[in-house]
Amino acid sequence: LSPGSDSLEAEFFPLGNLPDVPFSSHRKIIKDGIKKEKK
Repeated sequence: LSPGSDSLEAEFFPLGNLPDVPFSSHRKIIKDGIKKEKK
C-alpha cells in the first residue's frame, strides 16, 4: 500500500477551529469524540 496524492492535503486542526464537515455522520463522530475526551 502507498498513499495517494490526496494524502498531501491532509491537515490537523485545533478542536476550536475545525473546518466545515459536510457529512452528518462524520460530524457526529467528531462531536462524540470531543465529548468523550472532555470526560
